[in-house]
Amino acid sequence: MSQIQHMRVGTQLTVSFLVLAVAIIGLGVYTFIAVQSIDSGVNTIYSERLIPIHDLGDANAIVHKTSGWLHEYALYPDERPRLKTEIDAGLAGIDAELTSFAALPLTPEQQALFAAVQASWKTYQQAVQQIIQDATAGAATGEAISASLRTGGFE
Repeated sequence: MSQIQHMRVGTQLTVSFLVLAVAIIGLGVYTFIAVQSIDSGVNTIYSERLIPIHDLGDANAIVHKTSGWLHEYALYPDERPRLKTEIDAGLAGIDAELTSFAALPLTPEQQALFAAVQASWKTYQQAVQQIIQDATAGAATGEAISASLRTGGFE
């Protein structure tokens, strides 16, 4: 301590400036590393959780569109070829969304829930095919379609 008091004022200012500069640089490096860690965590949450949830939301939206197309399929026989194409494309889109979701790393709880979704999806696909057959045969009504879609667990 006594050595600092015997230094010239210019030297004291330079030493204290260098000490502060080293402290600020150290704080900057620490902050940079902390921000990189936060960025990595946010990117992981975005890519592994948010995008898959968005994909499932897209699949859910397609399910609702498909329900509307099925009602139209039963009500408008002259529109059936176009609607059948849209229904098939919608079902393929849902399959793609579910396949991409299944490829992600899932927690055990998510795996159990996703297994239930896949089972419901198979039932829903069977209900859609049954509705198309019934509508083509002239037996499907709006109420019958709604009842059949509820059996798939997607309503």
